[in-house]
Amino acid sequence: MNGLLEYVGSIFLTLLPPRYRAGTTLRGPALVSGIAQIVLMLLRKQHAGIPAVVIDHYRIDNMIKAQPDKWAGKPGFWETAFPKWHLPPRITTNANRLRLVSVMSAALFAMLSTSTSGKAQTYEVGIQFSGMHLHKIDEGPFGIGARFHYNLTPLAAVDTELMHYPENPSGNFGETSALIGIRAGKHFNRFGVFGTARPGFIYFGGDYFRQRLDQKTHFMMDAGGMLEYYPKRHTFVRIEFSDAVIYYGSARLFNRPNPDPLGTVHNFKSGLGIGVRF
Repeated sequence: MNGLLEYVGSIFLTLLPPRYRAGTTLRGPALVSGIAQIVLMLLRKQHAGIPAVVIDHYRIDNMIKAQPDKWAGKPGFWETAFPKWHLPPRITTNANRLRLVSVMSAALFAMLSTSTSGKAQTYEVGIQFSGMHLHKIDEGPFGIGARFHYNLTPLAAVDTELMHYPENPSGNFGETSALIGIRAGKHFNRFGVFGTARPGFIYFGGDYFRQRLDQKTHFMMDAGGMLEYYPKRHTFVRIEFSDAVIYYGSARLFNRPNPDPLGTVHNFKSGLGIGVRF
């Protein structure tokens, strides 16, 4: 097979003009140079005594090395095809990056500070019903509480919640939680869509926990989404789902077979609320 390839390659090189043969420099048309390169790559295993072929002053064995960029400084495809289409300049310095971040931050602040809806009231007060599944504790308490919102802008509000999960006759449940944070989203004509992030604390006060949980109060972070419906201008119905993260740390639940530290636990939480806006 190698002998056949060498024979075909020698015939092809014989047909080339003298300036395209071995030992010279190939500067002919791109098509001829490309065909010559293919044949020469097939003949890379040369016998001793056959002169090396040079293409644009580079040996075949060195063709995989980095070549000088002959297109440096020349206009690209987009500049040639669309000369009037100016692309945005590249951000090359930290000062330019800082300017861009400052402009974007100012635009975001202006968006949050500008009244775009006209539907949001200043205050919102309501009754909240909430259920939560406490992993590792293996409880599903259901509670009632109060919710208060103070709308800083039509898009952002201070969100506070106080919940109590009543203790049953067996001593289970009895948790109390307090949260305060931010609600961000938009009021539409009949609906509102929001996201919430509220840190706070939860206290385990039932008889079950007095005997088995060595630390009763823990930090809590609640983050989720909320959908509101406005049947009237000054009333609302609210439904929400969130992830209530409780940071137990080194606290232990002593009714478990191996009472190791509870650590950080994610808990699913849902809620339904009704209230007024004014």
